[in-house]
Amino acid sequence: MLSSRTQLASIALLALLPVLPACRGPRAPERAVTVPSAAPAAVAQPPPARKTAPKTAHCPRVPLRLTVRGSGHAPITVLSLDASGRVAVFSPGASPLEARLDPKGCLVGPDGLWAELSPEGSLWTQHESLPVHGATIELPNGGLRIEPDGTVDRLGADGGAELTGSGVFVLEGYRPDAQCAGQLLVATFMAMMPSMAVVDGHPAMAPAPSGSLCNEYRSDAGAPGH
Repeated sequence: MLSSRTQLASIALLALLPVLPACRGPRAPERAVTVPSAAPAAVAQPPPARKTAPKTAHCPRVPLRLTVRGSGHAPITVLSLDASGRVAVFSPGASPLEARLDPKGCLVGPDGLWAELSPEGSLWTQHESLPVHGATIELPNGGLRIEPDGTVDRLGADGGAELTGSGVFVLEGYRPDAQCAGQLLVATFMAMMPSMAVVDGHPAMAPAPSGSLCNEYRSDAGAPGH
């Protein structure tokens, strides 16, 4: 019978047999295998920042005439604009007063800025700023809306057109890209006529609207009629 030491040695040898290399002569030297390293992952670059074009020329100089049409008389021109930006203000018995429309939305008279339509949609005159939404100038109790045919409708508080006894105002030559210029002509006429102005008396100068592009033209001088 095998001794306990011999049995333990036999068991240890049997346990090692599965992991011992087979005796098949000398082993060939192992060849080193070079594993190509993975190329570094490309780092995604953010797209270049898009440059935002400054808001400048948003008010095309479209030839227009603001006229008053009433029964019993021919249309009366009160303001006109030509393609060069020249604005003429007509008064009975006087030579036309000249101003200019800057494509940045500034209507400038000989004594400074008369009216401005800012890129944010604020219609400024010397003593008031009014919000503009599309073709409508908002007033405290209604508004003024330029229709596609150039007619300027006075709106009531309910948004409906109201009839006026002073005739109908029409922007002759009006087209979609004339909206800015047309609203500036209307605003200038409103500032000239006390009966159409929103404010009375001699109020303080209104502050410049947000995003104004016309600060270079501002002065303390009044608009025509003030």
